[in-house]
Amino acid sequence: MSQNEKHAAESQLEVLMMHIIKILIQPLKKTRSWLISMKNARKKIKDIQESKPSINRNFFEKIWNIVFRRAKKRAEEETGEKCDLETLDWKDVFDKNWDEENPDEGKPKK
Repeated sequence: MSQNEKHAAESQLEVLMMHIIKILIQPLKKTRSWLISMKNARKKIKDIQESKPSINRNFFEKIWNIVFRRAKKRAEEETGEKCDLETLDWKDVFDKNWDEENPDEGKPKK
């Protein structure tokens, strides 16, 4: 597997996680732009996986925690708010339809 494809998949995962974290931190500020970025990241990840089957769930699980920490830091920087999440669920990242989410649901308790 080429480093470029690994880096691209990792980068898309980070973008996807960052936007999910931003929604969880500031659900009332969720924007169409965030949702579009999330859909694009999911599509790019799927495209990479189709061309390189070795970029699979196992690959993502190996990099999950490192990428989550980077995404969390970016989300905190962009929102100006601290996030107490320790990780994200696979289903939230790859399966959940955040478009239909009630803005008040999922907000971390302070």
